Amino acid sequence: MIPEPWHSFLIELDQAASEEACLHCIGGFVITQLYGLVRPTADVDVLSITPLDEQAQLLQKGGENSGLHKKYGVYLDFVAVCQGRRKTR
Repeated sequence: MIPEPWHSFLIELDQAASEEACLHCIGGFVITQLYGLVRPTADVDVLSITPLDEQAQLLQKGGENSGLHKKYGVYLDFVAVCQGRRKTR
């Protein structure tokens, strides 16, 4: 089970969706959930939200400085571009 405050945050975010939505997440939140590592983070980095119609609504409801952010201290952070390391010659 996802620990608090994430669990309650995600439950309320789910209730705000008008249809089933899928969040494609990366970053510290994912690492802590998959591997049980202790790594403080206050955001859920999201690469995409589908269907696209849900994106604006969910980011407004759960994004930085939203009501859910103020209530739980955590928020969604939309990451439009993810850069990897470039090889040098």
